[in-house]
Amino acid sequence: MRPLTPHDAPALLALQQACYAADGYYAIPLEWNFEHAITESVATRGINNHDDQLIAAAWLKESGGILHLRMLAHPDYRAFEPTLLEWAESTAREHHATILRIHDQALTDSADALYTSHGFTRIFAEDVLCFALRDFDSPRHDANAEGSENALDIRIWSPETAPQFYAAYRSAFSTRPNFNPPSQDEWIADHQDDEDFRADLSYLALENDAPLGFVVSVVSTTRNVWGKRGGWIDQVGVIPSARGKNLATCLIFQAMNGMQDVDHVLLHVNVNNPAALRLYRHLGFKAVGRRARYEKALT
Repeated sequence: MRPLTPHDAPALLALQQACYAADGYYAIPLEWNFEHAITESVATRGINNHDDQLIAAAWLKESGGILHLRMLAHPDYRAFEPTLLEWAESTAREHHATILRIHDQALTDSADALYTSHGFTRIFAEDVLCFALRDFDSPRHDANAEGSENALDIRIWSPETAPQFYAAYRSAFSTRPNFNPPSQDEWIADHQDDEDFRADLSYLALENDAPLGFVVSVVSTTRNVWGKRGGWIDQVGVIPSARGKNLATCLIFQAMNGMQDVDHVLLHVNVNNPAALRLYRHLGFKAVGRRARYEKALT
């Protein structure tokens, strides 16, 4: 094993593409900024084969006493994954980290078995769903046709409406187990600071000036490793009292109607939210991957 350098970025991109081609369609439309990932890491490791091809890599980034691990191993060389995992844990202990957290963006059954066999616990998992826009015929869903006595007021994201978006988010997500929302300023900044955030495709539904539901959209400014450009339904939610009226469906389709310049639209749904998963599949979204995080306390 050897440390990675920024010069390894092209080889890492090729390695990533090989992994995702084998594991299924990749969940996220953008490749990582590998040069930045390497330079900002606490420690890195790469493994080359006899032909000097990079076949496996791992890097660790520190945040709040936690070391975050990402790793890639070519499908023909997955036997090196335990080596990388053991290196990561040893390095984390040397840096006196309290927790080692694995971020897996294309989870497989074998990866899940590897992590659990090394004492890691899954703390989060979400399925990533994809809608190919060639299959999208611009449904005539109108958020005002919801059986409400009063017509809904549909607004886009702006400095004035952003706090109302947050209020809709807080109410819609409040029923989730262990919901611990960020502050309003943090939540708003998290979206607005994303260069791919699309305020013009993020919609808020109100009735009598009270937020009922929202959708926040992201559209990639670059193409992924397959030359495709994707959009994201980044977050969508409806307050409990307004559910069952197809409002989420209408907001999603309204956002998708404005994404005709992308190849596909992606969204993610927590694995413990089967009702949402059924809805998205009914709308035509197909599962293309699973993202997950695992943790191990280093005591």
